Amino acid sequence: MEPGRRRRWVLPVAVVSAFLVGAAAATAVIALTGRLEPDHRFTVTAILEENVTAEQKAAVQSALSALDGVEEVVFESSEDAQRKMQENLKSDPELARQVSVLTLPASFKADFHERVFNCGRLTPVAHMPGIKEVTVHQRPTIGRPGATVGCGNLY
Repeated sequence: MEPGRRRRWVLPVAVVSAFLVGAAAATAVIALTGRLEPDHRFTVTAILEENVTAEQKAAVQSALSALDGVEEVVFESSEDAQRKMQENLKSDPELARQVSVLTLPASFKADFHERVFNCGRLTPVAHMPGIKEVTVHQRPTIGRPGATVGCGNLY
């Protein structure tokens, strides 16, 4: 091979090598600083029908508990939901009186800690007997407000 030809390959090979080394170093820094770890908390709320049976409740709780990534599933009765709402509205007695006539539904709340929430896994749960509605909320963190996650597959 001619010396001039060999030199033409040196620069592209050096550039590609530098790029690969830089990419590997950046990936290592991200991994070591925890940037690849889940950093969002999500709450899935499965609102139950008013006439839900004990068997349907048990099936919903079991289905939620079996989902990938679920940390905890908690049942909240209608009475508990009403109590929490009144507690949260203590500072506004007028609004508390208006809300006191509402009957809040019983629900299950399932907590997830993930980087990105996968709504697809909720489709079977959303269509179970006894379920009125399923919602997903990303909980607020420092510097980030909470948000409702739009899961079109839940309707």
